[in-house]
Amino acid sequence: MDISIGKYKVFQTGTVISLPNESVIFDFQALRFIFTFIDTEDKIQKIETKIDGRTSLELKFYNFNNVLGTGNTTPLPLGTLNGAELLLQFRIFSLGDGSNSNTGKTIHYTWLLNQVSKAEEPPKTSADE
Repeated sequence: MDISIGKYKVFQTGTVISLPNESVIFDFQALRFIFTFIDTEDKIQKIETKIDGRTSLELKFYNFNNVLGTGNTTPLPLGTLNGAELLLQFRIFSLGDGSNSNTGKTIHYTWLLNQVSKAEEPPKTSADE
């Protein structure tokens, strides 16, 4: 089965239920993505990234404790896979009462590929050469 969403091809999609205080690791081909959940006293929700070499990226999700879920509204570009742009859509739900990350998370994810054809590439300008 092939699934597309607009111009994107769905590469992988699914749900993971994490363990309390454990990172979730996605490995495919030579790429590794690590989802780490962190609580802070300020309760400000944000995402930070940490690159480890050319093939590993840690996404640090701060204060993702909403039992109703939190996610992105536009695909998040994270790299290239087989010549196509790799993007991520996600929804993260806190298990339990949402007061802390010790209860684990339910993570719905969709990895997307955007294969840019030569016809879709912008024309080159003299500044590009």
